[in-house]
Amino acid sequence: MLTEQELLATCITTFVAGHETTANLIGTGMLRLLRAPDQIQAMRDRPELTASAPDELLRLEPSVQITTRAATRPITVAGHDFEPGEGVVVLINSANHDERVFPDPDRTNVARYSDPMHPAKKHLGFSLGIHYCLGGPWPCWRWRSCSTCCCAKSVRWGWFRRIHRSSRTWPGSRSIRCCRATGFAV
Repeated sequence: MLTEQELLATCITTFVAGHETTANLIGTGMLRLLRAPDQIQAMRDRPELTASAPDELLRLEPSVQITTRAATRPITVAGHDFEPGEGVVVLINSANHDERVFPDPDRTNVARYSDPMHPAKKHLGFSLGIHYCLGGPWPCWRWRSCSTCCCAKSVRWGWFRRIHRSSRTWPGSRSIRCCRATGFAV
């Protein structure tokens, strides 16, 4: 049983995690799609792709870039031995762009996670297992409503096209990535 203080802390953590990842997914996801107009068209042609697009966009542009882990027992990873308590830095974006895991890893493909018969490998955008982001489902739900509106055939994207790579900014933290683009607020 949680105390009132623990329950409040859990609610605040869930809210903050959900908000931060939602803002980053929508901002960087839309920017990624602006650079791949064929993928916007794919979602217009196949609206069901809006459900699988968040996984691809999180793989390409995860909100959190770096995380750390500590070994709880002796373990060997990729030929390196770790003793209990030793730490390792996980470069999430690097793992998500590994060509041995993801074919054509730098290409935006909103259909990558849509085929249940041939599922793509899991990305680390929200981590995995017991470390999975508590707020992870929230941005995916919000993405679906946002992308459904933005990818409607009636939406004109021309005014968004002036967004260039230089419009990206990252806050002081190197582990969090977000997008602030002129004329596009999240």
